[in-house]
Order: sequence, then structure tokens, then C-alpha cells
Amino acid sequence: MNWATSNDPAEFGAAVGAYLAADPAQCTYLTGMTASPPRPGPAAVFGWWRAGTGVPGTGAFACSPGRRTVLGPMPETAARELALLWRAGGPPAPLLVGPAEAVEPLLHTWRERGAGWHLVRRERLFELGHLTAAAPAPPGRARLAAEPDAPLVARWFAEYAREVGEPAGGDLPALALRRVGEGQITLWESDGEVVSLAGRSAVVARQARIAPVYTPAALRGHGYAAAVTFAVTEDARAAGAAQVVLFTDLGNATSNALYERLGFRPRTGFMACVLEE
Repeated sequence: MNWATSNDPAEFGAAVGAYLAADPAQCTYLTGMTASPPRPGPAAVFGWWRAGTGVPGTGAFACSPGRRTVLGPMPETAARELALLWRAGGPPAPLLVGPAEAVEPLLHTWRERGAGWHLVRRERLFELGHLTAAAPAPPGRARLAAEPDAPLVARWFAEYAREVGEPAGGDLPALALRRVGEGQITLWESDGEVVSLAGRSAVVARQARIAPVYTPAALRGHGYAAAVTFAVTEDARAAGAAQVVLFTDLGNATSNALYERLGFRPRTGFMACVLEE
């Protein structure tokens, strides 16, 4: 096996720094987890793959225990070896997200070794080209969420997670309060009512990721999601992001078209699936 693992993000970053920098868009989850401060509960697990001793890493994963494991790009051999590693010791988290070219050979080996899996959704990674405001703009205005908005943000985080089929994971009120406090949540407000939400990650290595974007079902169809996504993207760029990325559900043609109108361009396919014992 050519995989190494660690709970130390600094060790991980040292092992795969050049790998992460080679394709920051596809490695967005990995880079973000490397830079995130430790949180209460089980420590994150990081892994990297080298084709041989002393050569740079060319594959990686990171896991938030109990929530999700994310893959970066990797050779097919690395993906198959990772499946064998996890079959021997159990996957660090059941939900697996990553580029389809890495996930598919892992799943093939996983099934060959007598275990199952099911698809949650297929995604598309988008990268911002030229940001363009959606027209016509809906009534209302964008504003940063403030501390009194945190309970609403936490509730919408939970609703979003249920809608996309992911475990919400962790202490959502605390997560909402932290992200609001760090200026990462933008709201769209119309007639004094908050009608849509868009979040962004911290800017790491001059990159930010937009997530989540959520409008309650009863308020959709008015252009709020486009307007708040435009606003949060502007905020990310003002915070220093030279690259802005987001993921869409390939099954949602409306959202895919929305992001393309705003200037996001498709990059590559991702998969989210659940590994079964």
C-alpha cells in the first residue's frame, strides 16, 4: 500500500502541497479542510498516496468523521488501493464525495470485495469566469447575516442538508453562529423578510467556495437565489478570492442554468455516494 494517513493537517499539507496547488478547483474541499481550525469531537483524518518512496503525492483524501470523506484527483491504482485500505479497517465516514474519475474505480473495487454502495447524487464542479448579474433583479437587497439571524441560518442549513440527502453533521447552531461571525453568510431580504441564503468558505490560497445556496421551496421562482449568489460571489472576490468555485446537482437543471448565467463555467463531474458494509 502506498497510502499514508495522519490526523495532522500540517503534515498532510507538507506531503501534498504541490498536488493541491496543481488543481485548486478540484482540490477545494481538501484545501479547505487543511486550513480549518480543529473542532470538537473526533479529529479529521487525512491521507495521501505516492507512487513510490520519495516522489510527490498524487492522490489525497480528507475525512470529517461521522460526516463525509472527500477525495481529490488520483490515479486509478490509488483509488483501488484506497478501497482495499478501507475494506480492511472501515471507511472513515460513510458519505464519499469526489471527482467521478477517482470515485468510480474505488466503488468498483469496493463492490468486488463484497460491499455495497448507493448514489446520493451526481454533481458538476463550476468555476467562475466573468461574473454577470442576473437580470431582471428581484426586489430586495443583499446583506451580511448578523448574530440575530443565526437561528434562521442554522434551520436553513438543516433543511438544505435534508434536501440534498447529506447528513447535517455537528452542532448546526454553533456552525451557523461561527460562519455568521466570520462574515461568510449573505442573505437576500425582500419587504423586511429574509427569503434566500448563500454562504461562502473562508478564502484559502486565494480561493473561495460558494455553499450552501438555499431558498425555501415556497419562495422559489422569484430570482432570489441568483441575486444572493451574485452578492456572495462579489463578497468572496472582495475578500481576496481570485478563484471562486461551486458545485451543482446535475439533476437540477434550473440551478445549473442559473449559475451559468452568472458566469460560472463547468469543469468536471463529481459524485456523492454512501459506502455500505
